[in-house]
Amino acid sequence: MGMLVLNWACNLAACMVKGAFFSKPTERLSLSRLPRRQMAERRSFIPDSSALTLAPEPPLGKVEYKLKLSAQDGTERFEELVTQLNWRMRECSSEEECAEVADLSQYRDAVYRLGVADDGAVLGLSDGELAESMSVLHAMAARIPATVTVLSRRTGIAPGNKTSITALIRAQTSALSLLGQGDQVRICTVGNVDSGKSTLLGLLTQGLRDDGRGRARSSVFRHRHELETGRTSCVSTMTLGFDQIGRVVNYKEDSEGVFRSEEPQHNAGRAEAQARIAEKASKLITFFDLCGHERYFKTTLQGMVGLTPDYLLCTVDANRGELRGMVHEHLVVANALAIPTVICLTKCDVAGEGQRTSALEDVKKFMKQMGTPTFVVKDANDVVLAAERILQGFTPIFLCSAVTGAMIPELKLLLNVLPRRPPLQAPAALSLPGSEALQIQIDEVFPQVPGVGLVVSGRVLHGTARPNDGIRLGPIVDTSGDLVKDGFISLRLASIRAQDHPVEELRAGSSGTFALKSSGKVRDALTPKVLSRSKILVGTKSPLTPSRWIKASITVLQHPSSIRVRYEPVLHVGMTRQTARVMSMSDAEGRPISLLRAGDSAEVLFRWAHWPEIIEPGCALVFRENSVKGVGTVTWVGDFEELGPPKKRRSGRPQTAKISKSANDQKRDRVARGARSEKAGKVSAKQKGRKGKRSKR
Repeated sequence: MGMLVLNWACNLAACMVKGAFFSKPTERLSLSRLPRRQMAERRSFIPDSSALTLAPEPPLGKVEYKLKLSAQDGTERFEELVTQLNWRMRECSSEEECAEVADLSQYRDAVYRLGVADDGAVLGLSDGELAESMSVLHAMAARIPATVTVLSRRTGIAPGNKTSITALIRAQTSALSLLGQGDQVRICTVGNVDSGKSTLLGLLTQGLRDDGRGRARSSVFRHRHELETGRTSCVSTMTLGFDQIGRVVNYKEDSEGVFRSEEPQHNAGRAEAQARIAEKASKLITFFDLCGHERYFKTTLQGMVGLTPDYLLCTVDANRGELRGMVHEHLVVANALAIPTVICLTKCDVAGEGQRTSALEDVKKFMKQMGTPTFVVKDANDVVLAAERILQGFTPIFLCSAVTGAMIPELKLLLNVLPRRPPLQAPAALSLPGSEALQIQIDEVFPQVPGVGLVVSGRVLHGTARPNDGIRLGPIVDTSGDLVKDGFISLRLASIRAQDHPVEELRAGSSGTFALKSSGKVRDALTPKVLSRSKILVGTKSPLTPSRWIKASITVLQHPSSIRVRYEPVLHVGMTRQTARVMSMSDAEGRPISLLRAGDSAEVLFRWAHWPEIIEPGCALVFRENSVKGVGTVTWVGDFEELGPPKKRRSGRPQTAKISKSANDQKRDRVARGARSEKAGKVSAKQKGRKGKRSKR
């Protein structure tokens, strides 16, 4: 019976994926983060670090191919090479973006492949040519100034036993100077329950060698019940920092570069530790540990959609020999939202050879069904190749262990060289006038911080936040779900902190904490119910307003039957999570549609069920019941003139129609009610008499 159920589940997952993902990614989601050019490269390129031919040099990004570097300082050729290095170190995704960045503090890092032609042919260099090229590269980096670190080396290239080198050039700046510039890499960890997400995260950020009984994950959990059950129930944030040459600054590594070399210090708070990491690091990685249990899937989905991660770190238990549980949902959502993913097969130290092979083949098969190519990372050369191609749709796979430390140095190397994902730009047709005004998404609320007051943490989506700026909090509704006045409360930004350091401004893409100040009347209205994650902070000039209606272009990923009008799923748009009702459906030409099945696409008009929300056109949307049913993109928000306010229904009782009664029936009802009340009065009098007798006794 168990095998039948397992086969049925596998067939259902295969049908679900085939029906929704055999189309192009640009058809699945109109705002896909994979351009058509990169999709063409993904289909034509097969990653293999042992091959002597790579993909052609990308015109944009941080990777540069150089067959040989030969120039003297001060010559015209040398100045051209320095200018080219400046271009690569800005991590530009477009010429317009690179033209806007002129400050040297914006320079971060670049990757140079020496001994590789522009067409990707690995020809190598002799010892003399390699020494000359490295000398020129160091002189070029000194003009930034920056530091050169060799990431990988390939030797024995025929003919002549030549060598090819991959080097990292990183600017000599502290992460403190870049706080508020939106340059941090954000990674969400997902996977099935008991697959080792928190354990792997504790190993990466704390260097704690796991003992098989939860030692590593204890530094990640936030609540006592998480320590007792070993399961994450809320979003936990951790920070990993790298210095200029790529070493971890969170702890001192041992001789193998895997675990920490001293005992952990538990007397330092998490915020204080993150502040010290920011002071020492040149590059910061922010991890968000999401939940793996099915019970907390709504929290996980809210994190994947609302936290807008650059990458996803998905863990799979190799000891089980196959994909199980909620990891299918996580990978489907990541593929639908075009989030680059790194897969780690954990517990490889206790899994047998057959179990590891079975789990690896199951992962490859599932990703292939979604049209995503995969390759197994074996050494540092594969790591550099994965960092180059992950934004083009490839999914690297690591076979690691938190006990023995297998493949942990390679995973750290990948995190060290991962670039930021290019920001998602909404089409001009969907953007609103003045949409670049200040907009802050609230991730978490701290109502009473001692000595400070109300503090919220979040991410700046648009504009620039500065202390003492006037802002508005919304939407504000009453108990019936109607807006209070215009739906906003006026506040003021008292101070801003990033990584527990005060900053003068936070630009778009940056995360931080904001201390809010308000007047006496407004302070009384800021109850815990008003302060929730679905709220948003906007500038005084922002055109965004609360609205009850939302239109989206959606694609149904899976559904047991069909979707019709008046269907009520739960919508996830950013950090907003609320039930909405389908009011109408139409095809691409505007013709009405009566139903939708798995794999269908349509324009759907929703109406929020409880209260208006503040949504920006162009945002990604996910709708679900218990599991994810589909994804889409918001195309329009607004309000319609309704005939009248919706009828209020008493909770817990169905609304019944009122039937008119005759005069005799009404008189008979009054007599019956009087008899019942008289009887109730006699019973209460008897009870009082008995109570008096007991007290006398």
